[in-house]
Amino acid sequence: MALPRWLAERATSTASVRVLAVLIVLPAPWPAAKKPKLDLVNELISRIPQPPSYDPLPYRQLSRAGTAKLPADLLPTSYGDPYSLFTLFLIEKHFDTIARNTNLYAEARDAGKPGKRLWWPTNALEVKVFIGIFIYIGPTACN
Repeated sequence: MALPRWLAERATSTASVRVLAVLIVLPAPWPAAKKPKLDLVNELISRIPQPPSYDPLPYRQLSRAGTAKLPADLLPTSYGDPYSLFTLFLIEKHFDTIARNTNLYAEARDAGKPGKRLWWPTNALEVKVFIGIFIYIGPTACN
């Protein structure tokens, strides 16, 4: 078998020509066939042990109406005020913490710098409005 001219020109000795000729003539070994991913997944699932047996907790049906258990210091006139109920769960300190951590995260990601997304620091009031929008949208029906 004759070697290509480009190979013969680069060979420095007869031994290197023989080695290169062998490398060209012999086909590369094919990699071992891989298992399809589905087979691997099925094998892993089959290794998961069965859950232990258990006795379910007893369940009783309650036929009473639900009631709100509000703090005693909440005036009865403020029951209709959604903001008073909202501040029972999230106080001003929570909004300050969310705003501070949001700003720290944006700073860590270099937001607002050239080539990055536009950013300016947020505050507790903006966070409160943002969460309020989510609460308002939640029960609103979309038609």
